[in-house]
Amino acid sequence: LWMDLSENKDGRIKFDGAFPGGLLLFKELSASVCTYGSALLAQPDTVQPGVDAYKTRYKGIGVCLAALALALTGEYVDLGAFTLYGDKTADEVMGLAMQMALSISNQDLLAFHKVAFAFYSLSEALFRQAISIVVAMETSTVVALLQSLHHGLANALQQNLHILCARAIDRFASFLYRTRLRNTPMATRMRQHMQQVPNLVADLQLVLIKQLLTDEHTDTGILSHPLLSLILASETAFESVSSAFVARQPLSSQTAVANAFSNLMNGVQRNLETENRRAFLRNIQTMRQALKATGELVLE
Repeated sequence: LWMDLSENKDGRIKFDGAFPGGLLLFKELSASVCTYGSALLAQPDTVQPGVDAYKTRYKGIGVCLAALALALTGEYVDLGAFTLYGDKTADEVMGLAMQMALSISNQDLLAFHKVAFAFYSLSEALFRQAISIVVAMETSTVVALLQSLHHGLANALQQNLHILCARAIDRFASFLYRTRLRNTPMATRMRQHMQQVPNLVADLQLVLIKQLLTDEHTDTGILSHPLLSLILASETAFESVSSAFVARQPLSSQTAVANAFSNLMNGVQRNLETENRRAFLRNIQTMRQALKATGELVLE
């Protein structure tokens, strides 16, 4: 029911500018999710043998996550209004939603496509529209969320999950790049989160390189966007990643692989403008061809 109510299909949910209908609808949705989520989290995480985990636990979590994702993407509620008026509704429901989602193991999450799609849809929407809510979460929650996106990008079998993970990572990395020299409360708090996972940016860079070399189905542009953002967020990390990648290759291929990596940023400016992303994409396509021409690559 809440999924049907939350979805702004064909723009059917419209309110007069003077009436906070979107906020009221979201508050009602949040109250239901919080009631359900609190009861669920009070139960043991583990499902007894012989019990259908999807029906008893995961399906309900998936519905909650999907309803919240649909509300965010429906463009009828501005979560910033809650912050403006000191209302904790959005922070509380998103925090509870992440607790529910992250109570599912990565293995189980990817085993149930509908639940995974709901989780990654909500994650992408949060990083795109309400990253301040993500940054305000506990460090353990933010780290687990980012690690789950990494796991999904590396291991999901469905293309739509790859796309959602890549887009969420792009938004996250773009935030890191744009705030790298700032000392605002949000920038400082995100840096504090990242101190707990100092290798995460490098790990994300590496998994995207592997995806770009092996994934023949996902659009190259979808994967190149987060890679550029991650490189700009930490060029030092990318230098280490590329050096390690080259060192793993057979001696006969190392020079060609090193040249392919060194040419990747040719003509690419240090910004995330659309034209610059296109230039990087062209370089990625050239790099793919050059690396595949070297023969069998050692990816692990």
